[in-house]
Amino acid sequence: MFVQIGDKPMQKGTILSVDKTVFFRKIIAENANRMIFADSFDNENEKILPRSVDSIQYKKEQAELKKWHDLNKQSELEYYK
Repeated sequence: MFVQIGDKPMQKGTILSVDKTVFFRKIIAENANRMIFADSFDNENEKILPRSVDSIQYKKEQAELKKWHDLNKQSELEYYK
């Protein structure tokens, strides 16, 4: 998730400072396309990226999802011929 060219990666199990943790969480929330998944509720995410309700966007997403499923299904059928 974090890359710095020319440096060795952090060792597994590295614990970040509170400041770095807050910074990374803020970047993730600000750049989330639509959803943030977590194992527990965190109201800080909603402060960074407020929830929005948009029926037009929802309908577009549903149409894209259906189109993706149809295209994927067609690709798989062609693959298995």
